[in-house]
Amino acid sequence: MLASVAEMIQRCSCTGAGYTSQGAAIPKAIVARRHKLGLTLSDNFARAESCSDLIAEVQRAIDYDALTTAGPISYALYRLAEWDVRTDEVDGVVVQLAEVATQCADKFESRYLANTLWALAELDVPITSVQPLIEATIGSQPVHTKRSNLNRYWPNLEDLALLIHAFSAFAAKGYTPDAGTVQFVEDLASDIAERMRNASELWGGSLAILSQFVCSYAELHASKWPRADSSCPDRCSRSVAELCDVIAIRLRKHLLNKHSQAAGHLQWRPRQLVALVQGYSILQHYNSHVAGMLDEVAKLAKREVHRPGDLAELLRCFGALGHRTVAVPDLLAATAAKVKLKLADQISMDSCTGAAPAYNHADHGYGDDLMGEREFDRPSFAEEIAAVLHAFHSLGYHPGPTMLQAATAVLIRQQGDLSPQHAASVLEAYEAFGQPAGPLLKAAMRGRMNLGMAA
Repeated sequence: MLASVAEMIQRCSCTGAGYTSQGAAIPKAIVARRHKLGLTLSDNFARAESCSDLIAEVQRAIDYDALTTAGPISYALYRLAEWDVRTDEVDGVVVQLAEVATQCADKFESRYLANTLWALAELDVPITSVQPLIEATIGSQPVHTKRSNLNRYWPNLEDLALLIHAFSAFAAKGYTPDAGTVQFVEDLASDIAERMRNASELWGGSLAILSQFVCSYAELHASKWPRADSSCPDRCSRSVAELCDVIAIRLRKHLLNKHSQAAGHLQWRPRQLVALVQGYSILQHYNSHVAGMLDEVAKLAKREVHRPGDLAELLRCFGALGHRTVAVPDLLAATAAKVKLKLADQISMDSCTGAAPAYNHADHGYGDDLMGEREFDRPSFAEEIAAVLHAFHSLGYHPGPTMLQAATAVLIRQQGDLSPQHAASVLEAYEAFGQPAGPLLKAAMRGRMNLGMAA
């Protein structure tokens, strides 16, 4: 009997039917089940109504070695990142998926790799589990191969935005790339710039994509990501500077075109506009192209941006870049007028309710517009007013006694929402404006500052 079993295994080994690399025969039922799982995996994952259901389906596929293609792996990780449920069971399955993805790295192309790396970044997977996949899919390829395949394997720039965001997230966690990956990321910047330069219209129809490119490269720069060109390490690389210039030129041209704006060819939200300018500020990339774009951004913000925090951040970035054209005083005046209205509304609501109501960010277009943004990233109304005062102070512009008087009432009432740093900047701004804070505001701000020192 044992001999016949051995002969059967040997026959399977020779014919290749149901054969594994370990030389053991696989029952036909398991082979058929694996084939069926491979055909229906994505459907099974899509039908999962909860995270636990999806985990069960993924674990079953892993147990039967059914995850052999990039699509189902990418889709499973994407759905887990979308649900954003963090448990030990989820973390364990995600690490297993990263290992399985590495084993079939040669099957990853375009959106599958972009979605997979993005999801792994969103799920806070340890770098040690991600690095083998990056090295197997990108780092191990010769530089000339990656360069020649960019247009072939990365036709969708939205996928590139996901990919670059993932690299910026990994860099923030301490990932150290090899030389091939560094060159690949810089080649992406050159490739994106070339595509945008040759496009007949502003690519993508969405400011979110443009913002994501600039912000992700800015985050890479801030995290001391290695550069292929080691000259001028404090400045962004030539390829990133080229991309920033192309975006600035195309965006300025679009904003100057009243017909394009009226037709709604560029979808945008205030937070995306702010993020774009933040990226230039972090990169400290400023020239005539960027200055022209910032002037048009200031004009757009004067008309369309209303949230005090967004206006304050735009002004802060203008100051950090040294942008001092005639458009800046106009934006400062518009900001003062808008903030005074917001302060009056807030004071009116406070007097009616007897308590400071929660600030509704959704009313001001402050949605989840950028990758990785969360509700807890959003400042309170008092923090926004403090930021506005700091921006006016840094640019040497007096907001006017009416606005300061209204700001005093709100800051005293909502002092609990201020950090020690905000409280210190408020007192500094009042002194600079030549209108010292009254005793109530001083006591409130110093109380917040002392609380920070005690902590």
